[in-house]
Amino acid sequence: MKQSLSNKIIEHLKRRGWTNGNDLEVFAIQEGYKGSTASRVCRQLREDGIIIDELRKGDSVESVWYKYKRNLLSYQSTTQSTNTITDLQAKLKNS
Repeated sequence: MKQSLSNKIIEHLKRRGWTNGNDLEVFAIQEGYKGSTASRVCRQLREDGIIIDELRKGDSVESVWYKYKRNLLSYQSTTQSTNTITDLQAKLKNS
């Protein structure tokens, strides 16, 4: 039986810790899925409380990073300010 993409992403995050959303899209493609499917699966896993996300500001672009929630005991943000995707969506909706 083929393992679901959500289970593959969870295992991937358990091994790697914080992972950029773009890297997860590449991972999904390597596993035979569309890259956009990884984004949808990550949103669902976040809504289910299995993973967390963090919006990080780079030099010229913001990107979403994901982490398996069990590792939260050792969680410390690596950025000065963090926003979840939900926060960003609310900001966009209100603007």
